[in-house]
This record gives sequence, C-alpha cells and structure tokens, in this order.
Amino acid sequence: SKAAIATRIAILQRRLMLHTAVAAGVAVAVLAGAVIFIWHLLSRNAQLEQRRRLDEELAALGTLAANLAHEIRNPLASMSGSIQVLRHELPLSSEQTQLLDIVLRESERLNDIIRLFGYLETQEVYPAGKTHSLRESIMALRRCSGPAEEQYVEDDVVEVCLRYMSPT
Repeated sequence: SKAAIATRIAILQRRLMLHTAVAAGVAVAVLAGAVIFIWHLLSRNAQLEQRRRLDEELAALGTLAANLAHEIRNPLASMSGSIQVLRHELPLSSEQTQLLDIVLRESERLNDIIRLFGYLETQEVYPAGKTHSLRESIMALRRCSGPAEEQYVEDDVVEVCLRYMSPT
C-alpha cells in the first residue's frame, strides 16, 4: 500500500538524515583533530627551530670562549715566565720581590680560572635540555666535581658573573 510505502520512505529519510548528521559530526571532529595536530606540529617545529638556533649560538659562543681563553693564556704564560726569570736573575729588594710574587700569584689565579672554564666545558653540569637561570648554573658550577684545585668557583668570580651576565 501507498501509505506503508510513504511511511517506510519517511523512516528511511529520517535514518538517512541521522546518518548524514553523524557522519558530518565525525568528519568535523576528525578535521578539528587534524587542525589541532597540525598546530601542535607547527608549534613543535618552531620550538625545535628555536632550540637549533640557540644551540648554534651556544656553539659559536663556546668557540669564541675557547679562542679567547687561548689568546689570554699565551701572553699570560709569557708574562709569568718572564717575571719568574727576572725574579731569579735580578737583585731585588724585599718589596720588589713581594710585588713580583703578587703578579705571579694573580697570573696563576687567572690561569686557574681559565683552566676551570676549560674543564667545565667538557662536563655535563646539569641534564641536557633543562633550562636554568644564571644563578642556578653558577651553583651547578660550584658543585661540579673536577680536579681538587678546580672544585670551586671563587665568590668574586661568581659575583662578577652575576653582576655582568644577569639580565637587567
């Protein structure tokens, strides 16, 4: 009968509309998930790019520091050696000897600082990828275990680092 067919068609139309609405909802949900996933990938890519640039800058800074340490160490060694020769070959008053001793002691102190930073660049002071403030980094340097004479960072060096390297 026509009425039964019309009822059946109406039921099929409603079911088709319901299935179409569900399919559309699923499609929108999948599309939203894809957009969120793409946004996440783009964000992660930006973070990795920023990290890559930072790593390159730190590598360049490390190279600069190594070159600077080398350029400081050579004249420092020449001055120290020359002062030691003069100290032993010239007749000096006790005051002059004390002055030369001060220069030698301070030269050795500078050399120790350069050696300490050269040693620290070969150590993993804290886990890679974890960021630290300057103060935390210096505290980590203080804890760094190396040869006995290099197990500390003198307070005046720490204060200079904090004063001139902290963001203002």
